[in-house]
Amino acid sequence: MRYKLTILNGCTAAFMIGLLVYTLANFQELNQEEGWGLAAMWGLAGLGLFGGFMDLLLQVLIKQERTVNIIGSFVAITIGMVVALS
Repeated sequence: MRYKLTILNGCTAAFMIGLLVYTLANFQELNQEEGWGLAAMWGLAGLGLFGGFMDLLLQVLIKQERTVNIIGSFVAITIGMVVALS
């Protein structure tokens, strides 16, 4: 099995890079004792890792790349809506 670039792992990579950049840029604010900043960043990182794991499972279980991309798009949109609404 060759792990291919799909819509879901592209979105996951962009999400994780954006999360890392945001965390590093705002670390002093996020690290203050009165907030949930770093805990929220860990939770969002877990959500990103979940997307990557889902993509790996989809690529192992489904051999057609088009089907993997369609299902991955729905998963990426769902994760995006969860993040936007939280």
